[in-house]
Amino acid sequence: DSVDPVGTLTRTVRDSAVLLRVLASWNNRDWRQSYPPGADYAAEIGEEVRGDKVVVLKDLFTGCIDPEVAAGCTAAANRLREAGMIVEEQGLPDLSELREAHQVSMLAFARAVHLQDIERHREQIYSQVMARLDRGDIPCAQYVHMERRKWELIDILLKAMEDSECLVYPTTPLPAHRIGEGESVITLGGERTSPYATTGATTWIASFAGMPCLSVPAGRTRAGLPFGLSLLGRPHDEASLYRIGEVLTRSLNL
Repeated sequence: DSVDPVGTLTRTVRDSAVLLRVLASWNNRDWRQSYPPGADYAAEIGEEVRGDKVVVLKDLFTGCIDPEVAAGCTAAANRLREAGMIVEEQGLPDLSELREAHQVSMLAFARAVHLQDIERHREQIYSQVMARLDRGDIPCAQYVHMERRKWELIDILLKAMEDSECLVYPTTPLPAHRIGEGESVITLGGERTSPYATTGATTWIASFAGMPCLSVPAGRTRAGLPFGLSLLGRPHDEASLYRIGEVLTRSLNL
């Protein structure tokens, strides 16, 4: 899937950098290969961050987001300022059409992959999953058009980034929800939604753009549920994300 990246869970930032080196090792049989061989993604961990700049995407800290998550992520971003980084705020244009393009592109690919299962075992597929797969039943021309719109998103993100190291925003609008509560109806920012529906509200951005993104623990709610802060960087600049992510996790001591 062109919008479905590998996401790893590790205990530390350095562990993530080491694991990425293994995952991204050179494979001359993969026509999609883009990473340089032998890259050391942990090379910048421990280097100075003072004077470097990050951009906080302020629009993603408001609206349909849990107030505790918004406040906690803001406090986490401020830790970067305390570490000597320049922290600026930047708005974004309306991304709703691009998010729809991402969804349609993803579901069209998913339908193609699972077409045999749909034809043979449709009645055994969970109804909510089947409804999403049916949304992917689109003409080829529409799929190509949706795929090409990712370049619009890349342009928006790079312009927002300007001369900074990365963009900063909440990983998800909600903290981790408890098992069995994913489809419960909640009101968030005046909107009726569910934890399941909000899961990809911001994670789709890096996936559709195909740009590197590191999510680090940013805190816990009063109920003890964790939430994260995402650092989105330039293509092939994962090392900078790990350098900043290490500083952030150490300052938060989580």
